[in-house]
Amino acid sequence: MIFLRFPDEQTFLEAAAAYFDEEGNITLPNIDIIGLIYEGGEYDDEGNVITPPTPVEGYHVNVLEQLTEFEKFTIAVPSHPHRVFLGVPYTTAPTTETTETTEV
Repeated sequence: MIFLRFPDEQTFLEAAAAYFDEEGNITLPNIDIIGLIYEGGEYDDEGNVITPPTPVEGYHVNVLEQLTEFEKFTIAVPSHPHRVFLGVPYTTAPTTETTETTEV
């Protein structure tokens, strides 16, 4: 699995433009568009926000195969990935840096 972080959604859409059909549907198989990730936050017993969660930098996407258009957006395997494909090992990306993520 390859973990990608784009600066924002628009950059992802531009990089992936060749993989959208005329109706705007993505045609790339095995892609998980996560988008924005938030960490932390504190809530009371009724679910009201005490401290809002903090956004993680970037717009996040996971793919099973590296594509040339996405190479420069590849990040190291997070120590705690937000999402992964079922049964797919996630040790295939470079591991020079670590990005911490937590599910909300």
